[in-house]
Amino acid sequence: MAETEYESQTSDNEYVYIYSVNWYSQTFTPSIAHTITKVRLKFGRYGLPGTISVSIRAATGTAGSTSKPTGNDLTDVATADSDSLPTGADDSSTIDFTFDSPIILAANTTYTIVIRALGGDVSNKLRIRYWKYGEKYADGNRASSDNSGVDWSATDDTQDCYFREYGTKYFAMPGTGPDVQYKKILVAVANSGFWYEDI
Repeated sequence: MAETEYESQTSDNEYVYIYSVNWYSQTFTPSIAHTITKVRLKFGRYGLPGTISVSIRAATGTAGSTSKPTGNDLTDVATADSDSLPTGADDSSTIDFTFDSPIILAANTTYTIVIRALGGDVSNKLRIRYWKYGEKYADGNRASSDNSGVDWSATDDTQDCYFREYGTKYFAMPGTGPDVQYKKILVAVANSGFWYEDI
């Protein structure tokens, strides 16, 4: 099934560090319900931060100004190695994080991408890229934690991380609720035959 890009913010002109207990997040609000399959983020590095871990959580607060993570991970934790990222202060590249156990995101509900580099330290840390000046994504904001996600502080609502969020469509039969996924849709019936297309 083909993936579709849903929410995104693709401008960046600054970075902030992620390592050890210093976690980061970017909230987003889907306008269309869909199953999230992966997110793309943009990083550089200082030293060798090791494994990057990314997950999706629910969010609390007002989307675009004070929203921040709440609760536990809704998806599995997707990981990637950071040690091949560029090291120049203004250099960066994107990494895709694919979720092995995708979840359905409801429309007009705020969620958050949570990013950490648990093995990093002050000499080995990620540089996550974000846009510092002027609103680029109205339906989310970045937030930070300095105690491994126990407490979060939402930052300036005009500052958003570079992110691209991908997923697949789903259809639910009337009365079944949003937790029922369909991979194909009926497109024709003729001579006792049925024809389907992938969603």
